[in-house]
Amino acid sequence: MKKDDRVYIWDMVSACRKIQQYLDGKTVAQMETNGMLFDAVIRQFEILGEAANNVSVPMREQLKNIPWRKVVDMRNVLIHQYAGIQISRVWETAQHDIPVLLQDLLPPYEQIQRDISSDA
Repeated sequence: MKKDDRVYIWDMVSACRKIQQYLDGKTVAQMETNGMLFDAVIRQFEILGEAANNVSVPMREQLKNIPWRKVVDMRNVLIHQYAGIQISRVWETAQHDIPVLLQDLLPPYEQIQRDISSDA
């Protein structure tokens, strides 16, 4: 059974929120020295990019503010070039890009929640 866009948008919002939660009150130095924190953040970026990669073209066209290619490309770098991950780049993305991405994802996410409630 193929997942639909609702699941992928849901996963993207969840990953963004977890990244923010994991890094709340932390510094880049803490992320760099705490292997479990670093791994947890990287994993959520991977999930975010994988979910974004699976969103349909029609949905991507509806959500033009989202930098789909950049989200997927970051996932690909983290997966395939893991030995060369730039911690500062991950940190900057988490601090500056994730809040903007989350804001762009919230309207369709909230619509998904309304749809689920009305189906129940």
